[in-house]
Amino acid sequence: MVYRLWRSPGGIAVDAEEGGDSSDGYDVQVVGPHEADVTVLIASAKTAVRRRIARMDMKRAPCADYLIMADDDLIGRLVWNEDGGPHDVVVDGRRLTWTEFGRALEPFEGWEFRLSFREKDVDDAPELSPRPAPAAVAFRHRPDARTH
Repeated sequence: MVYRLWRSPGGIAVDAEEGGDSSDGYDVQVVGPHEADVTVLIASAKTAVRRRIARMDMKRAPCADYLIMADDDLIGRLVWNEDGGPHDVVVDGRRLTWTEFGRALEPFEGWEFRLSFREKDVDDAPELSPRPAPAAVAFRHRPDARTH
């Protein structure tokens, strides 16, 4: 991880980025007030990185060689595609094309979804807590009303 400390009009920020100049990898930011203790902010960033890495949003598909969502929500970010195509998506520190990301959503065909965007400030974000390992793989599936 590469840590960058900077001051903005809103306070002091610590960015933690994996991958250096690349946009692949994990990317975490912690922001504190201007009078914050920098060592505390850096420690918070390190904790946020460990918490984010512990949460796996993707898993290998059973009986297939591609990734699917591990649960019914995930955290990722859009990144520039150097080839000029549509943006890519980074989830669990991995860059996915839109085709790969679409395949990851296949278990949820027919479900409704909500898409939301937010700043990458993750300090004290409860949704980043690690998920417990599943005891068994179970997919919740809503029956398709068109077939009933």
